[in-house]
Amino acid sequence: MLGIVWLNGPGLRFIAPRVATRFLEKAGLRGNFTVGGSLTGGLSISDLKIEGDKELASLTIGTVTPRYQWRGLIKGKLEGLTVDGVHADLRLGLKKDAGEKPPLDLKKLVGTLGSLRGKVVPLDLDLKNITLAATRDGKPFLALAPSRISHQSGSGNLKLALGTFTDVNGREWPAQESTIVWDPDKLAIARIDPYPGVSLRDLIVQLPAAGEPSVEAELHLDDAVFVVTSSPGFNSA
Repeated sequence: MLGIVWLNGPGLRFIAPRVATRFLEKAGLRGNFTVGGSLTGGLSISDLKIEGDKELASLTIGTVTPRYQWRGLIKGKLEGLTVDGVHADLRLGLKKDAGEKPPLDLKKLVGTLGSLRGKVVPLDLDLKNITLAATRDGKPFLALAPSRISHQSGSGNLKLALGTFTDVNGREWPAQESTIVWDPDKLAIARIDPYPGVSLRDLIVQLPAAGEPSVEAELHLDDAVFVVTSSPGFNSA
């Protein structure tokens, strides 16, 4: 009984960071975090920091708070997840290791997205205060001000509230909101405007269960409209 009590709180808080550190080291990363609370009373993860020597320079997260029922947790099920204070520092333009990598298996990617959707749809998700900074050749390349991604349990919609975007020339582009509609066989975004005068509308990525993805969209450049389509596998139509 004492062992169960220990694992429920102090033991879990002691063991979890050490196990996670070993997995990070195998991936060529370094990191640490703090676990608070208990399995029965509610867990939280705080002050997570991961560092790397490749494209990912660092990733920090303020708090991660899962919501669950004890019986469901035993089966690996969560009801919700709140993540607050995410910041990533990226290094772009690094030289790749020698040797050819196999091409991306698009059919496998479609299957992975389908499995992921099955895990996301039942959850209440709130990822807030997300920021991003990237450098190229050691110089600032882009930055994203605090943003948010949210999802209501049972819905196929992911709501995006993107903060101000700063480009390589230091220009700031306004914040915007959009929604990703995630159906079993496709992803759709009605409209997103990455730059003034540039608008991507009616973007649909088809995700057939037994095939490769394809895309169709309208690209608006000021008053000009271009229809963009591809055949399965993202080949030009």
